Amino acid sequence: MARACRSAQNVAEQIRACLTIYSVAFQLRESRTVYSIAFQLRENRTNNSVGIQLRGSRSAQNDADHLRARRIAQDDAIQLRSSRSA
Repeated sequence: MARACRSAQNVAEQIRACLTIYSVAFQLRESRTVYSIAFQLRENRTNNSVGIQLRGSRSAQNDADHLRARRIAQDDAIQLRSSRSA
């Protein structure tokens, strides 16, 4: 009887140890998932920020190109007028 009780106690301890290990593994997996999600969110925010900066600089470049084209067109118009009047 004592041996059966010890055996049952041993089995109970093994089950408890397995449950503890499972619980720890589950918590680690959960925290890894949470960390992974947080990392992805941070990466997305960084990518969005970089995208916004690129878009901003691209529109600034477009503005500069537009102004340059306007200046060239004005210079061409002035040269055309002066060549006609000459």
